[in-house]
Amino acid sequence: MKSHDLKTEDQIFATACNVFLRYGFHGTKTRQIALSAGVNISLIHYYFRTKEQLYAKVIGYLIERILNEPFKFSGEETVETAWFFTTEFYNNKMLFEKAVFNIYGDGALKNISEIWNWLGSAGVVIALK
Repeated sequence: MKSHDLKTEDQIFATACNVFLRYGFHGTKTRQIALSAGVNISLIHYYFRTKEQLYAKVIGYLIERILNEPFKFSGEETVETAWFFTTEFYNNKMLFEKAVFNIYGDGALKNISEIWNWLGSAGVVIALK
């Protein structure tokens, strides 16, 4: 893969992280990601295939950061990430869990538990039904 292609893919991914964190899955439009990344919308499909797959990659990236770098989040990143996980679990529980299970398979429940532990340490109180 050319370095130019890799930079484009990375730019789309970084932009998607920011947009998904701010607006969640349903509030995010691929056109919005493309516009913010300064790319043609077809490149999102080329690199990530679907909005759902891009969303799953963002979730995987955030979980890895929580598991491997829990204390390297800035205050603002902690608030945004905590808000994202809380609202996505509440508003998009099935899609969120599907993404985590696709990424981690049998380790999904352990990682979801780690997210809740991190949210608790970040001062987020979640009432699960």
